[in-house]
Amino acid sequence: MSIKYASLNTLQQFQAEVDSRYLKKADVLSYTIKKQTTAESGFFATYQLFSVDTDSTETAVGAKINIPKDFLVKSATIETCETADVPVSGLVPGDKYIDFVVNTVDSSETASHIYLPVQDLVDIYTSGNGITVGADNVISVNIDSNNANGLAATANGLKLDTVVASTGGTGGSNGAMTAAQAEKLAGLDNYTEGDGIDITNREISAVVDSNNANGLSVGSDGLALAVASNSNAGALSAADHTLFKKSADRGIGTATGSGNVITGLSIDSATLDVVPNMGITALQASDFVEISAAEVTALWDGSQGE
Repeated sequence: MSIKYASLNTLQQFQAEVDSRYLKKADVLSYTIKKQTTAESGFFATYQLFSVDTDSTETAVGAKINIPKDFLVKSATIETCETADVPVSGLVPGDKYIDFVVNTVDSSETASHIYLPVQDLVDIYTSGNGITVGADNVISVNIDSNNANGLAATANGLKLDTVVASTGGTGGSNGAMTAAQAEKLAGLDNYTEGDGIDITNREISAVVDSNNANGLSVGSDGLALAVASNSNAGALSAADHTLFKKSADRGIGTATGSGNVITGLSIDSATLDVVPNMGITALQASDFVEISAAEVTALWDGSQGE
C-alpha cells in the first residue's frame, strides 16, 4: 500500500510507532521521513519515507507525499482607483480598494488578485445638523458663529465662555452666566420699595409727591424739574438767579441831580443800587448873619414899646 497524501503529524506518529515496536530487534528496519529540498511542481512541499537497515542504508519506501498548496495570501496593499470601474466595477477615481495577492493550487503557480473596495468595509457617514464630516473623514461639531454666544469647539471638547459685560452699550460678549451673576439676578425678587420708588411686575419706577412736587415730574425720559413762573413753583432760572444775586448785593448808588436835599429815589437797573435824586439846596451856616446880644435886646425892647 502506498501513501500518497498524509499529514506530517500522521507520519511522525507512524515513525514513533515503528520505533517503539520494532527497533528493539537488531535485525528490524527503522524508518525516517525527510522533506524534499524542492517541492514537486504544483505542491507546497514534498516528503519521502525511507527505511534504514542495520548498516544505515536508506531506501525510499512508497510514493512521495505531496502537501498541496493552500490559498495563502502572499501580499495585500491599499490602492487608489484611477480609472472608473477598474479594477472593480463600481469604483470611481479616488476610491480606495485592497489588492490581495494569493497563491493558487493549480500547476501554473500564477498568483491571483482579489480586490476589495474599502467602502464595503466601513459605514459611510454624512454630515447632519451640527456635525461636519470633512474630506479627510474627520468628524467634528459645527458651531453657528453668528449665534454661538460664547459656545466653541476645541481639541478638549465643547466649551461655553462666561459673559463679559459691556460698558455703556459698547463691547462685551454673550456667554454663560456666572454663579455670582445668577445670585444677583435672583436677588431682584428681594428688592423692596424705598422712598420715591414703586416696583410693579419687576418694573422699578420713581414716584413724585404731586402735592409737593413744585415743578418736579417723572416721565419716560426721566425726572424733570420745570422752571418757576408767576403762577407755578419750580426751579430758579438763571436770569432770576442773577436778579436775586444783584438784589442781595445792592447798596446806595451815586446821587444824581443838583442840590443837597434828596427829593426822590430810583433803582439802577444794572446793579439794583438805590440812587438818591437831589433836587434843592438847603441853607448853609454861611447863609446866616450873627446877631449880638445887644442887638437882640434892642430888637426886643423895640417890639415891646410898640
